[in-house]
Amino acid sequence: MKEHEESADEAYDVVLKMLVERMESMNITVGRLSTLTGISRQVLGRYFKKEAQITFLKHLKICSALRVNPYWVPQELDNDQIEHLRRGGIK
Repeated sequence: MKEHEESADEAYDVVLKMLVERMESMNITVGRLSTLTGISRQVLGRYFKKEAQITFLKHLKICSALRVNPYWVPQELDNDQIEHLRRGGIK
Protein backbone atom coordinates (compact mmCIF):
# COMPACT_ATOMS: atom_id res chain seq x y z
CA MET A 1 0.00 0.00 0.00
CA LYS A 2 2.84 2.40 0.81
CA GLU A 3 4.20 1.95 -2.71
CA HIS A 4 0.85 3.13 -4.15
CA GLU A 5 0.83 6.17 -1.85
CA GLU A 6 4.33 7.14 -3.01
CA SER A 7 3.37 6.59 -6.63
CA ALA A 8 0.24 8.72 -6.19
CA ASP A 9 2.28 11.51 -4.56
CA GLU A 10 4.75 11.51 -7.44
CA ALA A 11 1.97 11.55 -10.03
CA TYR A 12 0.24 14.42 -8.18
CA ASP A 13 3.46 16.43 -8.34
CA VAL A 14 3.73 15.74 -12.07
CA VAL A 15 0.13 16.81 -12.67
CA LEU A 16 0.62 20.04 -10.70
CA LYS A 17 3.79 20.80 -12.65
CA MET A 18 1.99 20.15 -15.92
CA LEU A 19 -0.92 22.41 -14.97
CA VAL A 20 1.39 25.26 -13.96
CA GLU A 21 3.42 24.93 -17.16
CA ARG A 22 0.22 24.86 -19.21
CA MET A 23 -0.95 28.04 -17.47
CA GLU A 24 2.38 29.69 -18.27
CA SER A 25 2.29 28.62 -21.92
CA MET A 26 -1.24 30.02 -22.26
CA ASN A 27 -0.42 33.18 -20.26
CA ILE A 28 -3.19 32.36 -17.78
CA THR A 29 -2.80 33.75 -14.28
CA VAL A 30 -4.31 32.24 -11.15
CA GLY A 31 -6.81 35.10 -11.24
CA ARG A 32 -7.85 34.26 -14.79
CA LEU A 33 -8.03 30.55 -13.97
CA SER A 34 -10.26 31.46 -11.03
CA THR A 35 -12.60 33.35 -13.36
CA LEU A 36 -12.66 30.50 -15.88
CA THR A 37 -13.32 27.76 -13.32
CA GLY A 38 -15.27 29.47 -10.55
CA ILE A 39 -12.65 28.24 -8.06
CA SER A 40 -11.41 31.03 -5.79
CA ARG A 41 -7.86 32.33 -6.12
CA GLN A 42 -7.20 31.34 -2.53
CA VAL A 43 -8.26 27.75 -3.13
CA LEU A 44 -6.24 27.54 -6.36
CA GLY A 45 -3.23 28.92 -4.52
CA ARG A 46 -3.61 26.27 -1.84
CA TYR A 47 -3.73 23.59 -4.54
CA PHE A 48 -0.57 24.81 -6.25
CA LYS A 49 1.28 25.13 -2.92
CA LYS A 50 0.12 21.59 -2.05
CA GLU A 51 -1.65 22.88 1.06
CA ALA A 52 -4.85 21.20 -0.19
CA GLN A 53 -5.59 18.43 -2.65
CA ILE A 54 -7.56 19.10 -5.80
CA THR A 55 -10.88 17.29 -5.84
CA PHE A 56 -11.65 15.30 -8.94
CA LEU A 57 -14.45 17.62 -10.10
CA LYS A 58 -12.27 20.69 -9.65
CA HIS A 59 -9.45 18.92 -11.49
CA LEU A 60 -11.85 18.43 -14.40
CA LYS A 61 -12.80 22.13 -14.33
CA ILE A 62 -9.14 23.14 -14.36
CA CYS A 63 -8.36 20.76 -17.21
CA SER A 64 -11.29 22.11 -19.20
CA ALA A 65 -10.19 25.72 -18.65
CA LEU A 66 -6.64 24.87 -19.71
CA ARG A 67 -7.81 22.71 -22.61
CA VAL A 68 -6.05 19.64 -21.24
CA ASN A 69 -7.47 16.15 -21.73
CA PRO A 70 -8.05 14.70 -18.26
CA TYR A 71 -8.12 11.06 -19.31
CA TRP A 72 -5.61 8.47 -18.16
CA VAL A 73 -3.66 6.11 -20.38
CA PRO A 74 -3.42 2.54 -19.06
CA GLN A 75 0.16 1.65 -18.14
CA GLU A 76 0.22 -1.29 -20.53
CA LEU A 77 -0.44 1.12 -23.39
CA ASP A 78 2.02 3.85 -22.39
CA ASN A 79 4.28 2.64 -19.62
CA ASP A 80 6.77 5.49 -19.93
CA GLN A 81 4.31 8.41 -19.73
CA ILE A 82 5.10 9.43 -16.13
CA GLU A 83 8.83 8.84 -16.62
CA HIS A 84 8.76 11.07 -19.70
CA LEU A 85 7.06 13.82 -17.71
CA ARG A 86 9.57 13.46 -14.85
CA ARG A 87 12.48 13.93 -17.27
CA GLY A 88 11.09 17.26 -18.36
CA GLY A 89 8.89 16.17 -21.23
CA ILE A 90 6.37 18.83 -20.27
CA LYS A 91 6.95 22.04 -22.15
